[in-house]
Amino acid sequence: MMRKKVTGLILIVLLVQSCGGPEALVINRVNSDGSIDREVILTYHKDEFDLEECQVPVDSTWDITKVMDVSQKGDTTWTLTARRHFASAADITEEYRSFGGSNERLNRSASFIKSFRWFTTHYTFSETVEEAMGGYTPEEWFSAEQLYLFYMPDGMVDDLTSGSDSIYYRARIDSLDKEQEKWWLASLTSVFIDEVIRLGREMGAKPDTAFLSGKRDLLRDFVFNLEDEKSFIDTVFGMEFYKTNQILVDSAMAVSEERFNIALESDDYSIQIVMPGTLVGTNGYPDAENGILWKVNGECFLAGDYVMWAESGETNWWAVIVSAAFVLFVFLGFILRIKKKARA
Repeated sequence: MMRKKVTGLILIVLLVQSCGGPEALVINRVNSDGSIDREVILTYHKDEFDLEECQVPVDSTWDITKVMDVSQKGDTTWTLTARRHFASAADITEEYRSFGGSNERLNRSASFIKSFRWFTTHYTFSETVEEAMGGYTPEEWFSAEQLYLFYMPDGMVDDLTSGSDSIYYRARIDSLDKEQEKWWLASLTSVFIDEVIRLGREMGAKPDTAFLSGKRDLLRDFVFNLEDEKSFIDTVFGMEFYKTNQILVDSAMAVSEERFNIALESDDYSIQIVMPGTLVGTNGYPDAENGILWKVNGECFLAGDYVMWAESGETNWWAVIVSAAFVLFVFLGFILRIKKKARA
């Protein structure tokens, strides 16, 4: 029945788990000519690294080193570091498209833009993960403070919740966690309604869009309260609607679940970008290594494209010198002209 399908999706949302494999950090060192020195660092508690199932493209053709470290407590950590030079961001995009790995269902790309502004040259580098499902974007749903914590890398969150203001931030994180559950469900139900309408049109039906859109909030409220004993069909759509449109409704639920699973089943990793020149703008989090850091997990791209960007600039000293020389030349010419007139 329909209720079982909805409940199953809710359980999927609430039981999100990581795969438990190696942690991955991707470092992009962007050069002024648009080339990128890319480094993938994998850390694990044992010497078991399956590059074919890595979160990001990497293979045996990369320059690979591996080291083992034992902490004072006796814990063993293996670190695999893979390095490769890319001539352009387009080459990274091509790697994403041709690589399988644990995140093969994600649509990812990289971009580099160089803009000349006479006195300065600006560089913009970005990596994008396209939207998996749809629904309400984080920017539409969360407050500015919640967004700041929502996108923050886990290590930085841990620092906040263990620092001097730990009580304040733990309360904020708990509040965010509760709001995230509502956001998951609201996005899922919104996409489900949209799929019912879309598939209905594709099947040649004439779905009552006003009727269905009007059920959006009711459906969301129902899944917010899983203890509700009322019949899902009678409460939300009415039994007659389901009997008439069973194939349509079940198909829409299957499509919504499939799109949600793209985000759910993704494997987390982190990205660090190091830009040439001086950083002038970013939507990431500056770290202690003069880079900018982002986390990449299913929540970040569940309901909207996840664009991680940084912009930097360098002074064009040759342009400064040429401009100064030109101004000096004009000024001296003006002085000479005045002197000539004075002599005349």
